[in-house]
Amino acid sequence: MINTNTRILQVNLNQNLTITESALQLATELKIDLILVQEPWIINKNLDYSNSRSISYTSFNQILLVTLGFRSRILAYISKTYIPSVTLASSNIDLDLLVLLVAEESNTL
Repeated sequence: MINTNTRILQVNLNQNLTITESALQLATELKIDLILVQEPWIINKNLDYSNSRSISYTSFNQILLVTLGFRSRILAYISKTYIPSVTLASSNIDLDLLVLLVAEESNTL
């Protein structure tokens, strides 16, 4: 268990740019630590998704599964002020499931 309180917002963005921007702004106003996104809006120029990303936002870092031939259906935004470390678990093998490790000192969630 970690000692830091964690505020999480889960949202389906339906691959929509405007909704993505609104969700990020709302999360900033509500002081959300983690945003767990289904169907994120992805910036991509062709069918190679290995360099894909979503909207950059000054308050958040993002974790996005990137693969060569498949568009990611999941994404996590992590607040830059969130104290615990958040990383993608090495056991993550499903394109529809994002396994994150949240660690603080010697504790992992």
